[in-house]
Amino acid sequence: MTKENKSKQKIINIATKMFAEKGVDKVSVRDILREINGASGMFYYYFKSKEDLYKATVQQFIDKTISKKRQIIFDDDLSLREKLYFIYKAVIKDYEQFSKNYILKDEFNFNKESYFLPIFYKMLETLSLDLKVMFNKAIDNNEINLDMSVDTFVDFMTYGIWGVLYNNLSILSEDNIKKNEEKVKKIFTLVFSLLNDENHSI
Repeated sequence: MTKENKSKQKIINIATKMFAEKGVDKVSVRDILREINGASGMFYYYFKSKEDLYKATVQQFIDKTISKKRQIIFDDDLSLREKLYFIYKAVIKDYEQFSKNYILKDEFNFNKESYFLPIFYKMLETLSLDLKVMFNKAIDNNEINLDMSVDTFVDFMTYGIWGVLYNNLSILSEDNIKKNEEKVKKIFTLVFSLLNDENHSI
């Protein structure tokens, strides 16, 4: 990583930490610069605004969630049951973190739904392809039985889960978050029931 990229990454990392601790609306560009002992010119060399920096922290969060789930999916030392369990835990943890740290009210003047949707769809496309490889391998290993094609099953699973969790981002409340997590648990419970072993619970 070049010195320039390191400087930009440092700002993103500090902003991510401060947004999580205080909330996006409570952190100013000046606060971030004070934390890293930087000048305003340094900030505006990399980012047009605090909104631009916020978007960079969101993209980094999404990239990390994809990487984390891909590590689980392609871990050959894990059984399908173990992979599904760890994916379920990661999905819930990421959702709670996203809901706490990245959901905004009206601080920035941009359409949150139209901003987030393309990012989520790109994430789902990546994970869907990987999950299809995982389930095809699991079928070959007799770990699961499916009455439909793997493509249909994975699309139902992935788009169903993220549709439940990330629909209507602007009206998420603590009560809605818990209800959404219960719905996702039911989807995973259904998937676990298809495994070729005696334990059908998460």
